[in-house]
Amino acid sequence: MVVIPAGSFEMGCVSGEECYEDEMPVRTVTIARPFAVSKHEINFGDFDRFAAADAVDDAGWGRGRQPVVNVSWNEAKEYVAWLSSQTGRTYRLLTEAEWEYAARAGSTTQFTWGSKIGQGNANCGGCATEWDYYQTAPVGSFAPNAFGLHDVHGNVWEWVEDCWNGSYEGAPSDGSAWLSGDCSRRILRGGSYDDFHYDLRSAVRFTHAPDERNSSLGFRVARTLDRSGPDAMPATWEEFLSDNEWMENAKLDSWEDWEPMMQQMPPLEPGCMGVLIAGSLREGGEDVYLPREYFEQPPGKRVRDPNWTIHEASGNSG
Repeated sequence: MVVIPAGSFEMGCVSGEECYEDEMPVRTVTIARPFAVSKHEINFGDFDRFAAADAVDDAGWGRGRQPVVNVSWNEAKEYVAWLSSQTGRTYRLLTEAEWEYAARAGSTTQFTWGSKIGQGNANCGGCATEWDYYQTAPVGSFAPNAFGLHDVHGNVWEWVEDCWNGSYEGAPSDGSAWLSGDCSRRILRGGSYDDFHYDLRSAVRFTHAPDERNSSLGFRVARTLDRSGPDAMPATWEEFLSDNEWMENAKLDSWEDWEPMMQQMPPLEPGCMGVLIAGSLREGGEDVYLPREYFEQPPGKRVRDPNWTIHEASGNSG
């Protein structure tokens, strides 16, 4: 999971290029609180822990790290409910506004990397990859966007929570799901392996009935970062150091569990050279050390160098 920071953005066809009417009018949306999003589309390895291995057809492309396909909106909702029950955390589908905000990652161009599709940036019809037109690519095959999310363009269409509306007139401006309109149809974003570049744009919207299944439909998940309950996380270093209740509830067993918190924590206090995450968390037998420079990166966009060690730090660790 990657923590997406709070912020505002212009939603819709802000590039003014190859726009569809349902991408208008462009409007300002404000995401008031951070939320977590899966780095990759949900893959068969993830989904097969929820459903019987033969419950969803893999189209002959294999399972494991291949994105789950032939999955309906209803099944995606069942998956996030199951995942929430298994973890004690609030997993869900992204709202449409959250999806576009996370996909754009601060960009205003047609694609998160610029105004042209280019070559080898995504899996689509004409993207110049070995999978174009024919099948999905393993998740994470292409470079992530500025928020650290892979495959927001192409590979599979991604189900989101919202009901279908043919324009943004009257849409929520707070990033919440739009749950009025034609709820016999739900929204998909991002395009797929057999779509041309213009249907991979950040602004493009698509719709299907919630029970529709086909080989280009998949999803990714979001997690609500509650300030109370089992998913509670400290927002300040004072909270981090003074109250162990959050740690007892948080089930922090891997770096992936710790990273959403570290992505949103403020810069370190003066005199603190870094943070050492020890205890039950081990990666290759080594503790995870985060120096000051990690926290000086923008929240939600921080990148950890696995070669950082506490032995290289000078002064005291935080």
